[in-house]
Amino acid sequence: MTNETKINYTQHKHYEAAKRAYYATSFSPDKRAESECSFYDEIMQEFESLGVSEEGKQKFERFFTLSLYVKSRCMSSMITGPANFPIRRAENANNRDKKVSDEMLAYIARVRKAVDKQNNQEKYAIAIRSDDENAVDKLKKKMAKLEKAQEQMKACNKIIKDKKDNKIERLAEILGTKQRAEELMQPDWCGRIGFASFDLTNNNAAIKVTKNRIEQLEKAATLETKEIEIAGVKVVQNAELMRIQFFFDEKPERAVIDLMKKRGFKWSPSNVCWQRLWNNNAIFTIEHYIAPELQKLLTN
Repeated sequence: MTNETKINYTQHKHYEAAKRAYYATSFSPDKRAESECSFYDEIMQEFESLGVSEEGKQKFERFFTLSLYVKSRCMSSMITGPANFPIRRAENANNRDKKVSDEMLAYIARVRKAVDKQNNQEKYAIAIRSDDENAVDKLKKKMAKLEKAQEQMKACNKIIKDKKDNKIERLAEILGTKQRAEELMQPDWCGRIGFASFDLTNNNAAIKVTKNRIEQLEKAATLETKEIEIAGVKVVQNAELMRIQFFFDEKPERAVIDLMKKRGFKWSPSNVCWQRLWNNNAIFTIEHYIAPELQKLLTN
């Protein structure tokens, strides 16, 4: 038998605000306040162990205090009574609470990922460059995984919401292991289970970005090398190298060099030109920034 010391949260700096947050939604606001304070301490301790900056910890605290304030605007007819219950107002408050909570959890996830990325650079070093000859195939495989994950998350959330039995077994069939299924059924600090809405939103955004890149690269495969002139400077859209190249007759003045650097171009000694990857962003940059500036710098 173990002796566990129960933590007294009544002196916690956020206890009173956390307790007020549940006055109109819980029969035990003090218990919910303890849970909130425990969650706050756990995240702060985790951030401390991860070496998160003071600014990062302060941002989490702002999210946390905002979430408590938003929760204090929520109410339940079970607590306040059904008479003259403001249904629409309560719905709006609950939606706001969910939105703020999701934003806070998404921030925590971003911090964890940023630290993980910093500590495991090799894990994140595999970026699919547009000039990779196998880029389209790699992106299609990536999109297939993202789409599969999206369908799995939706299917899991559907199982969690239905009233049928054997949820763990059915979830395990989708996720591959019973352990993952049991972890998914564990409530988060708000008491919610399943994949959070921001997980599906972020993954869906990644699908759209990947799909757009595939379309751009497939279109680029049909491009041909072209040569134009901007303010007397030869500009080559090099389809073979997938580069846009600026060839100056002589070394340009400092203002021109600064312009090229500022807009993402790098000097290529082997090609004797200023160049950058040929993509939609490069075309936009040239049309809206470089061409007008070169006209001013080289024609005056």
